[in-house]
Amino acid sequence: MLSREARGLMATKNDDYAGEGDLFRNFAAVGAFGIDPLQGFLTRIIDKVSRLATFVQSGTEALKHESYRDSILDILNYCVLLHAYLCHLNDERMREVDVEVVE
Repeated sequence: MLSREARGLMATKNDDYAGEGDLFRNFAAVGAFGIDPLQGFLTRIIDKVSRLATFVQSGTEALKHESYRDSILDILNYCVLLHAYLCHLNDERMREVDVEVVE
């Protein structure tokens, strides 16, 4: 199942990129270069969508080491992470104004 595969891939990549304790470390790091982490998420998603567009237009995979399925899995995971990051930001903003966060 695609969603189960995406979840496993996310766990593996989390070990490589985020490490213990900070799920968003890799995305927040772009802030050191003056890039909003939200823009970083969107850039990565757009890169993967562009790869899919190339595949659709040419009918062949442009990259030897990344299939269209890999791109789809990455898009799924980036969207899940973006959602989690937005929830994280919203939770922090609610705490700053002393509002109870209801789940």
